[in-house]
Parts: sequence; C-alpha cells; structure tokens
Amino acid sequence: MLTAVSGAILCGGLNTRMHGQAKSHLRLGRQTFLQRLTQSLQSVCSETSIITRNPEEYSSCNMPVHTDIFSLRCSLSGIHAALSYSPRQHVFITACDTPLLVPGVIRLLMDKGSKADDVVVPVINGYFEPLCAIYSQNCLPVLSRLLENKQAKISGIYSRVRVHTVQEVEVRTVDPHLDSFINVNTPEDLSALQKR
Repeated sequence: MLTAVSGAILCGGLNTRMHGQAKSHLRLGRQTFLQRLTQSLQSVCSETSIITRNPEEYSSCNMPVHTDIFSLRCSLSGIHAALSYSPRQHVFITACDTPLLVPGVIRLLMDKGSKADDVVVPVINGYFEPLCAIYSQNCLPVLSRLLENKQAKISGIYSRVRVHTVQEVEVRTVDPHLDSFINVNTPEDLSALQKR
C-alpha cells in the first residue's frame, strides 16, 4: 500500500483534433476539465501540479506549474517531468482530457501498489492505461534513456521496470462504468459527453 502520492496533470498535447483549443480549458457543466481533475486529485494526492509546454497559460492556477525537461513532445516527456519535479517518490499521472476521473481509482491504485513497484497501472479491455497510473521516481533513469533515444512510446518503459497491474474487475468496484477512462479528443467526443 502506498500511503502518499503526488498528483500531476499532463496538459501538453497539440490539440489538433480540437482545432487548437486546449482540452484542459474545455467545459463540462460549470467546470473546466482542469478544474474537475484538480478536485479529483487534490481529494487524494498530497500535492498536485500541472505539466505543460505553455506555463503562461496556467499562471492563474493555484498550484505548481512545470515544463518538460526533454524537448521531445510526448506523454513520456510529461511523465519524466512530473517525476523529476515531485517532492514524493510516487506520482499519480493523468491527462487533461479525462474529466470524469473518479478519486476512488487513485485510492485503489494506492491500495494495490507498494513501495517496491515502479508502476501501478490499470488494465482495461486488455490494455494498459498509462495515463491513469502511479509511477515511481525509480523510473527516471529508464525514462531519460528512452527520451534521449527519441523513443516516445510509453509502453517502452513497462518491460524495463517493475509493473503492478490492477485488473478491470477491480477497477469496476470503484468506477463501475469506467468513466475515468473516457477521454475527449474531438468536438464530437465533447458533444457526446455533454449529452450524458
């Protein structure tokens, strides 16, 4: 069991399918995606930060804002930055396009994980969910090597570190409809979510 983790929200995508509009600023009800995610993370995590390539865009947020260390534009670079800046050994990482994240999922990953785990990741529909996972700072050397070699796939890390998987059946005990894994990539996705 992990008793304390930091939280990090990755806000670094190109947003091309959203016609350049930052997903973190999209609204669901009265709140932006970022506001919803911040509430979810702050209810569980010891501290929460934003990882972005555009820090000025988040200057009014009442939390630390950090930029990527590596120039390669990918989620792996965001994970590396989140771990590098974290005051804690373990960091829960999420992306800014998953506004329905259930805090219970973070707690479940913490309960199932241990200090010996480098990654605690849910497996949904047979696939890792790497942007709803807990990473240890022990991953930093592997992440650095991958990024130095311009390898951007998150899956590249899993064969090189100790991974603890949390199966879908366990996740459904805290998130029955798997809402935490609904991500918004297009205007159509947003419209469908707003109609729910």
